[in-house]
Amino acid sequence: MEKFGLFNLLSALISASGNEAKTEGREERAAENKTPAAPPAGVFTPEQRAARCSQILERHERISRDIDRKNRS
Repeated sequence: MEKFGLFNLLSALISASGNEAKTEGREERAAENKTPAAPPAGVFTPEQRAARCSQILERHERISRDIDRKNRS
């Protein structure tokens, strides 16, 4: 059974917030060591997060409509 888009959205938001906390820790350590911090791989920009969120919500709505249509029959 395929996951609903809502679960994917929650997963993306949880992983994104966890990456932000890790990034803040890295920046603080880099400032202490006076070495430039390299951007961590896999972190989305706010625009990318918004686009990803809208894609997930659109997919969820499409799946929901399909289920509603099947239940009407």
